[in-house]
Amino acid sequence: MVGRGDRNDSSHSRSLPVFSVGVTGIGPAASRSQSERSTDELHPVYCDIIHFRVKNCIFCNIVEETIPSYKVWEDEQFLAFLSIAPQQRGHTLLIPKIHTDYVFDLSDQDLSQLVLKAKPLAKALKLALKPATGKVGVVFAGMGVAHVHMHLIPMDSEKDLNFSNARSDVKAEEFEENLKKIKEVLF
Repeated sequence: MVGRGDRNDSSHSRSLPVFSVGVTGIGPAASRSQSERSTDELHPVYCDIIHFRVKNCIFCNIVEETIPSYKVWEDEQFLAFLSIAPQQRGHTLLIPKIHTDYVFDLSDQDLSQLVLKAKPLAKALKLALKPATGKVGVVFAGMGVAHVHMHLIPMDSEKDLNFSNARSDVKAEEFEENLKKIKEVLF
């Protein structure tokens, strides 16, 4: 248990419940899916901690569009964009828009939705980029950025899932070409 929200002041006319570091974050909303919660529900003391963390998260900045990305697809809850250090052409990252550090801290509903959103993206990657194996690999590594992200990697071989093979020499034209191919077949 992190603390209690039992104070009443001018900014909160109701007594707030016990807070916990939980399944989907900090606050009374931790047990609900991301579609059911907002930062309005968090205790003011903890909002500052969360906003600090989010402001320093590269993926949260991509969601807020303060950092550019090659956006493949998005809806209200999730965002997919091309990796800037791809293992393979079309390497795409799928993230929840609400900051969560660890994949297994997502609610069952949010984790299910993440996987369901990945399915049409993987089909589009397969159709657009025609990997030699006919498959798109899925990896949840969680080491590079402390924000849940699913790697969708078109695979010519198993070596394409080795993160030491990440490319840093990709030019904007290649990103744009891959993005165009993917979007032409998406959904």
